[in-house]
Amino acid sequence: MPPLNAPKQSHSGGWSKSGDLEQGNPLKDLSLQCNFPQAGFYTVQFGVQIDPAILVPDITAEVTWSVEGNDVRRKISVANGVTISGTGQACRVVIRDETAGVGPGGPLYSVFALVSPGTRPGSHIRPLLRTPWPVQTAAIPAVILGDVAIIPPGGTANIDVPVNAGATSVDVEAILNGAHAPIVLTDLEVAQIASPPFPIKAYYPWIETGFVPLAPKTRTIIVINASAVDTIVASVLWGIDG
Repeated sequence: MPPLNAPKQSHSGGWSKSGDLEQGNPLKDLSLQCNFPQAGFYTVQFGVQIDPAILVPDITAEVTWSVEGNDVRRKISVANGVTISGTGQACRVVIRDETAGVGPGGPLYSVFALVSPGTRPGSHIRPLLRTPWPVQTAAIPAVILGDVAIIPPGGTANIDVPVNAGATSVDVEAILNGAHAPIVLTDLEVAQIASPPFPIKAYYPWIETGFVPLAPKTRTIIVINASAVDTIVASVLWGIDG
């Protein structure tokens, strides 16, 4: 039986919810529960209205598709116009602010979610998720600034594949620290590592560009700075199924 406060399907055949999030307060979320008339493909589209004067927030959404009590979860980064599709007879969406370095009591801004039958257009950018780097423990560790890793010469930076988020690919982007020059082709390498630890795949992101599929069993991504002199600044984006 659906919750008493569950949004009802409108005459248009869709569902929606809007509200305010507080920057720096992940406990103040916006949730939407949809119970569909029949199982099928549905799409969630997100909207964000932010005062241009405030820091751009880090917004995420958990989207859970359900059929006969079995759930499939996705987690994505949210920006205005982002869409994700899935199949189910019900869907739950929870939107949160996960901005780091801003305590509770930050500025408010508006978000909304729209749900309607059908799949998202193929021309839309795939759903994405950006996650912060963890504290590094390598022999030559990277310096971490949120979702950016500053990797010294000969150093590495490790980041785990998000669990239960639907990640199917990864995009590693990097620049030289403080220099307007290209990175030497072989100075940046990416390795996909399984658990227990052994390498499954290794590649140069300047040759295998953009989103690279995650090999089965990949647990960790290691970004390697093979330069003897240059410091590299790297970030990671996950491609999410949907």
